[in-house]
Amino acid sequence: MRITAIIAIAIAIGAVGLLAAAGLRPSGALAGPLAQAGAPTPSNQAAVVKISFTGTRSAGSSYADGERIRITVKFDRVVTVTGAPYVNLQVGAHQRPAAYSRGSGTQFLRFAYRVQSGDFDGDGVSVPAGAVNRNGGAIRSTGRDATLTHDGIPADATRTVHDAQPTFGTASVANQNYTSGSAISLPALPAATGGNAPLTYSLTTPPDGLTFNAVTRVLSGTP
Repeated sequence: MRITAIIAIAIAIGAVGLLAAAGLRPSGALAGPLAQAGAPTPSNQAAVVKISFTGTRSAGSSYADGERIRITVKFDRVVTVTGAPYVNLQVGAHQRPAAYSRGSGTQFLRFAYRVQSGDFDGDGVSVPAGAVNRNGGAIRSTGRDATLTHDGIPADATRTVHDAQPTFGTASVANQNYTSGSAISLPALPAATGGNAPLTYSLTTPPDGLTFNAVTRVLSGTP
């Protein structure tokens, strides 16, 4: 009886080896270890599909001071957000963070940056590659951190950034009377407000004998 049992076990082990080599999976108590060894590991890691500029602008083709630059990041599956992630925007010579606003529980995360006084980008706002930043928070799907790798968006002339146009507002200069041949020096002419510094001043056809200093905005000389 003992010899018979040993032979039976040997036959069973041999049969399992043949099934595994043939790519078959037996059922029952012997199926567990074989199925686990050959089963693929499903991927549940979300990835960025697309980043795009969204929304409308009230100042033609340019963003003006106080307007929002809106960004949408699309993932290939639903993601959840904790903390305060952001997307880095290249605005002229500076990187500006577009803060997360909404979208957790969907495939679409929304970000926005409000243009500040002094922001300027004559070529158009761009998005560098890898601009999505968790900022100490998390962007996850089914318990795993999302992959945030993505290509950048190049500058575009339809996304320029300008402050309001410079203006003198209601400033004016009263008529001045001076004696010919006597040196004069007027007070500084009014400064403009708004626009993107540095502002450049010029004076069209000053009176003969007088010169205009574009830095100090002073008209001087001998008429």
